[in-house]
Amino acid sequence: MKAGINLALKGVSLNDAVKELYNIIPYAFYAETAYKQALALVNGNKVEIKKRWIACRGNKADNGNRGIKFHVFQDHVEVKVKDPWGKWVHGKAYLGKEYLPLLSELEELSRTRRVMVL
Repeated sequence: MKAGINLALKGVSLNDAVKELYNIIPYAFYAETAYKQALALVNGNKVEIKKRWIACRGNKADNGNRGIKFHVFQDHVEVKVKDPWGKWVHGKAYLGKEYLPLLSELEELSRTRRVMVL
């Protein structure tokens, strides 16, 4: 993200930024997502980041994101993230109860291959 933010601050075009980020993130789809996330963070010449996050977007053909999967339970979310060697790393996320219905809806949408814009 740091490289994407630096490019966004310089006002680099999307195509040029993706080419530059491809050296760091060797998959154009992810490089584009990282740059779009960086653009959303840049406000003039100031960037404010309060917490870490994973920048990703899903793909219809993959029923969501091929590298991140989750399942919503009553009190937490089970998260699976694929590491660079293709193995799944499992974890649990305990979020506020107000976020669980939204995540359940996203999980259902990934199965039905419909698109939801937040």
